[in-house]
Amino acid sequence: MSDTLIGVLIGGLIGLIGPILSTLFNFWLKGLEERRETEARIRQRLIGNRIQTRDVEVFVKRARRLGERPDLQLADLADAYLVKADLAETILHKANLRGSNLKKAQLNLANLERANLEEADLEEANLREAALSEASLKRAYLRKADLREADLSYADLNGANLEGADLRNANLEGANLENVCLHRADLRGASLEETDLERVDLKDAMLDDVGQIEPKWRLVWELVSQGGRERDLRKSSLQGAALIYADLERANLEEANLRETRLFEANLQGASLKGARLQKADLKKANLIGANLEGADLEGADLKGAKVTDEQLNQVANLKDATMPDGTIRGQVQRGES
Repeated sequence: MSDTLIGVLIGGLIGLIGPILSTLFNFWLKGLEERRETEARIRQRLIGNRIQTRDVEVFVKRARRLGERPDLQLADLADAYLVKADLAETILHKANLRGSNLKKAQLNLANLERANLEEADLEEANLREAALSEASLKRAYLRKADLREADLSYADLNGANLEGADLRNANLEGANLENVCLHRADLRGASLEETDLERVDLKDAMLDDVGQIEPKWRLVWELVSQGGRERDLRKSSLQGAALIYADLERANLEEANLRETRLFEANLQGASLKGARLQKADLKKANLIGANLEGADLEGADLKGAKVTDEQLNQVANLKDATMPDGTIRGQVQRGES
């Protein structure tokens, strides 16, 4: 076969294949554009508060197929049902997830900075290495959630339930933990040095052996986890501590600062609270039988349902605005008055 003929055949073949390849490329390009347009429409619906759970799943899957990180920042996912949803590595910066059901959801490595997760159900959710800085998690349910190495710096966790959560090596610097339940949570390696643990339930939480938290909060942890029977706590500063159900029978708490301390159902039987400061303390249903209350300041304290005698209360230096065991409010009572 001559070179000329071979050249003609090759040229003809190229001429035939070229248009086919061009058609296939244009078809692929059109499909890609359509997928991107669909993704954009879904994202617009999510941000425009017309959320459907399937939209989230479709959006995330499409983004991943395109080799992109799913971007749902500013999305309105309030009250969404996202149980077991795979949102790993998804960008949810400033997203509204208030009241959403994210139980057992995969949110590891997700960006949830400044997101609204108030009252969200995140039980057993995987939030490992998630970015939650400045996020609002007020009253969120995070029981047994995996928060290992998560960044919770300056997050608002007021009233959140983190019972049994894994917070190993998490960053909690500057986080608001007021009224947070950390019962049985694993806090080993977590950054808590400058975190305010006032009114935090630390019972049976796992902590490092040394350092990590201030001496005051380590003492609180010891009292609620190991008990404080007959312990010498004279002049101790326990203001604002959560000592719920604490066993302080026959403990010496003379002149201790227990202002605004939560002693709900605490066992203070036979304890010495002589001269103790208990202003605005929560003593509801506490057992104070046999406790020495001589000179104690109970102004504004709540004693509703507490086990205490009138004779003991007559020893108190100040009962102004205190709620009595029967629920009534009493005025100021000086020691020695009846």
